Amino acid sequence: MKQITAKVNTKFKKLPIDSSQLKPEQIVLVIAGKTYGVEAIEQADNGHIQVTLAANSGTFYAFRQDWEGINLNESQPLITQDEAEVITQEDAEAIFGNSISQHYMADLNHCLNIFQINTPLESAILSVKLLMNQAGCNG
Repeated sequence: MKQITAKVNTKFKKLPIDSSQLKPEQIVLVIAGKTYGVEAIEQADNGHIQVTLAANSGTFYAFRQDWEGINLNESQPLITQDEAEVITQEDAEAIFGNSISQHYMADLNHCLNIFQINTPLESAILSVKLLMNQAGCNG
């Protein structure tokens, strides 16, 4: 599991806005040296990062410079080991009609897991074909 550590006394916030605009219950004070396990880290608005904490502990916003262990330019996506492969590379390439790198496959499966898009492939393909037929597309 990926971990981040506070370099200074800082905050986790429920919204990516100035702390003075938030209610006290929308702020978590974090002391320097505190370490958290994380599931995902993404760039967010207003100079913030969005941090999804491990163990279903919530999603918060923070300032990147306040934390160690954050590298948004890593070549591999931040994915937990127990994430299911929703779609295989072979199936994805058949659907999209071109080759897909392992990096993009990992990102695709990560997104499918996060948003709980896990319809069995056959049902999904049939649904897409049905919608295409209803729209007059012959593909």
